[in-house]
Amino acid sequence: MGKKSGWQKIKDKQSKKNLVALCAPLTKYFSAQPSASTSGQLDTRPAKLTKVSGTQLVANVSMPISEDDASGSGEEDSESDTAEECSDDGNNDDDVDERKDIDTGEDSDGNGDDAAHVTAANPSHVSQENDLVEKPAETEAGMRAEAPPEVSTDLLNTKEQYPTDPFFHKDKPLTPQFIRALIEHGPCQPGLRDGYDAFPCDEEKRRFRPVWYKRTIGQSSCTVDRYWLVYSPKCNRMFCFCCWMFGKSAGRQWAKPAQGVSNWRKGVERIEQHENSAAHREAEKMLLMARFRISKDSTVVSELLKAEREQIERNRRILHRLIDSTLFLARQNLAFRGHREYAGLGAPSSNEGNFLELLKLMAQYDALLEEHMRNPATRKVTYLSPDSQNELISALASETLSSIVTEVKAAKFYSVIVDSTIDISSIDQFSLSLRYVTKTGNSIERFIQFEELQSSNADAFYNVLVNALNSLGLDVKLIRGQAYDGARTMSGHLSGLQTRVKQQCSEKAFYVHCCAHNLNLILLDAACSMGDAKLFFGTLESLYCFLTSSLPRFKILEEEQANMQLEETILTLKRLSDTRWASRKQATESVIQSLPAIAAALERIKEHDHTSPKTAAEADGLLHKISTFEFKLMLCIWNAILQKTYILSNYLQKSSIDINTAVQLIDTCMAQLNDMRTDTSFEEMVKTAQDMARRCSTGMNGTEFAEVRGKKRKTFHDEQAEDEVIRDAKTRFRVQFYFIILDTMVQQFEKRFRDFRQIAALFSVLNPKNFSSHDAVVRIENLANFYAGDVSTSDQVVNEFRSFRALCNELDIQLCTTAVLPFLISNDMDRAFPSIAILYRIYGTLPVTSANAERSFSRLKLIKNYLRASMKEARLSNLALLSIEKDIAIDKEKVADRFARMKERKMALFEL
Repeated sequence: MGKKSGWQKIKDKQSKKNLVALCAPLTKYFSAQPSASTSGQLDTRPAKLTKVSGTQLVANVSMPISEDDASGSGEEDSESDTAEECSDDGNNDDDVDERKDIDTGEDSDGNGDDAAHVTAANPSHVSQENDLVEKPAETEAGMRAEAPPEVSTDLLNTKEQYPTDPFFHKDKPLTPQFIRALIEHGPCQPGLRDGYDAFPCDEEKRRFRPVWYKRTIGQSSCTVDRYWLVYSPKCNRMFCFCCWMFGKSAGRQWAKPAQGVSNWRKGVERIEQHENSAAHREAEKMLLMARFRISKDSTVVSELLKAEREQIERNRRILHRLIDSTLFLARQNLAFRGHREYAGLGAPSSNEGNFLELLKLMAQYDALLEEHMRNPATRKVTYLSPDSQNELISALASETLSSIVTEVKAAKFYSVIVDSTIDISSIDQFSLSLRYVTKTGNSIERFIQFEELQSSNADAFYNVLVNALNSLGLDVKLIRGQAYDGARTMSGHLSGLQTRVKQQCSEKAFYVHCCAHNLNLILLDAACSMGDAKLFFGTLESLYCFLTSSLPRFKILEEEQANMQLEETILTLKRLSDTRWASRKQATESVIQSLPAIAAALERIKEHDHTSPKTAAEADGLLHKISTFEFKLMLCIWNAILQKTYILSNYLQKSSIDINTAVQLIDTCMAQLNDMRTDTSFEEMVKTAQDMARRCSTGMNGTEFAEVRGKKRKTFHDEQAEDEVIRDAKTRFRVQFYFIILDTMVQQFEKRFRDFRQIAALFSVLNPKNFSSHDAVVRIENLANFYAGDVSTSDQVVNEFRSFRALCNELDIQLCTTAVLPFLISNDMDRAFPSIAILYRIYGTLPVTSANAERSFSRLKLIKNYLRASMKEARLSNLALLSIEKDIAIDKEKVADRFARMKERKMALFEL
């Protein structure tokens, strides 16, 4: 007998347990029926259900037998005793699911010829120890005394076109289980309803005729089916379905699969002769009675299955409520368990955690859930334990991840977004996200998982990345882009992660240094390019720390802000951060809005009677710094610069942005910075700073540059004009601060985005605005050559490009680069231009930023905080996936199936 899989064992065990519980009330009734029938008479009893060993039910279906069959030869008894041993020794080695639909009563080939059908070879619905031939008294008693052996599930190979062809079963004994399977499936009659006509001819050009399946009644045209007539396509012979199963030894030619009738010249004569024989009529009567017994057995089983289905439906409704509660807490980043947890059943604790308390609340309005939580009979299978919670979370995350992987495989190409951070438990968390194009043609980025990094070198990053992709079943050769930050471990040209991916996975995987990170580095370089800029941001940081570190000082600031009676919302002071890209803009804005209140608060703190000397000195120093006109002017300049870069930063962090759009936004920001590098713009900044100084009332020198005495030095006759010392304070500030800041930023823009511009230049031909350029054909040919393995030949790609360009000109449509692929897909044009569609798909796959990894880190801090610092890695990754990708619709039925299949469940959750 073939070895069963672990899943098949779980199905058998659970189905037997469920059926025993459902059949307990009926066992007593059927056991009270008469236990024996007279040999040679018809036994009209229904199926007898006998409980065996507490785990199995045996349905004994008695059949009419003759005296000869009752006495039986020793050979036949031997075959019956070894029926179970021979059930797996036939020609069919594959596992075959032979379950039938009881409600519809159709057989497997859809003909519906049989009078009744029941579920066969399925221990979850009815036992397969159904005796289709009545045993002598001592044999039946012996069967009751011993538990029945395991029943084979491959009696018929339904993968064959005609599973009941006698040729397949010529060496198989006629066990009760096998006879029942034959009756359920029906006789082998090719050509009756399926149009089969491959009947081979003999030497006289004669063959079997499908019209022989019909019998004409008298002289009329009325016909009836010869349901007993069987034709074997494998051996080209006729057999009798009735005599095969129930016939005596007299009709061996019709009854034995190893023989058969092949005299086509006298085919009709032989058929009529056999169907009128007494032996055939006796076998036909036994077949009809067997069908009747199976029909009665089917009625009993259907009632049992109906009760089982109702119980399963109730259990799944309860499970759906648990799934909803789990999903709600996961998406809201809430903890599941409390300090004390007693599975929600009469617990002494007043607070048992969010999961149980939420279910208690729902149970007040849900009778089914209330019964489930309070019924003592079901306390062992409530699925409210911590282990069950983790299994529910895992099932939900697996279903969500399965949806993402299905989309990625449908998109074919994808890009990886990787970064790492240290969590509250000092664990280096590896974050993986994927970017791909959906079936509608839109780009999307999805978080995949967190994974613990054992080391911070490039080899550890690469191993975790490849293992994660392989576990998802994704081909690493289809990676077309990779986005990381600028760390050497990630971006190194010799042994960095991006180099390893190109060398060992996909050489076409473009590396993109996150544009948002690059922009932040540009601002840091500009802020640290000169001493005055460092002192300015140091002063902002000192203001924040001094006024917010003490509650009395902060209250004084709030009082001064309230006295200002500002119309708009008052901004609080913000702390600077090198990693928070918007922090500098928010810091300058809050100081500009509250500068008069800050100055007044510092004055009050300095002159307060209870102020310590150290605090008074710090307040006086800060007040002196912010009272200078240079500080106010730098505040206005940096605020203007940061407002422009802030807009660019927000766009570069969007997951839907594409390469060409990013380059256009970068060029726009650079142009705005170049426009600021004029004397006119500088004068406007000076006027703005003077207006601010007048509002602050910080003294007579608050609106003018402070004159600094310059050092005298000896001049030489060959000294150039540009080497002359600038003595005017305003001019010196414009040249040595204002212009230097802007020049530094523009130079950093050109340097840091140089590689990114090269990638954008390669795909610039896909922009419809560049279709008419003189070198468009050359650039599309270069692009096709680069992706030679992904698209057709360069000549075919060029022809598609020319045709698509002509189509766009004729339709007179204006499309941006990202709108071309959705346009092709929605109008079913991607089939006409397959290579062009693939190029646009690869273009949409390329990432611009790794901000999706940064967003996952923000969610990580909400999920794994100091109260949940002991969370395991798998649970953390699953909760993060459910929280971040909350827009993905989840099928609760599939989640319930996943939960049920994780291990053997005591509660019936699915129908086998």
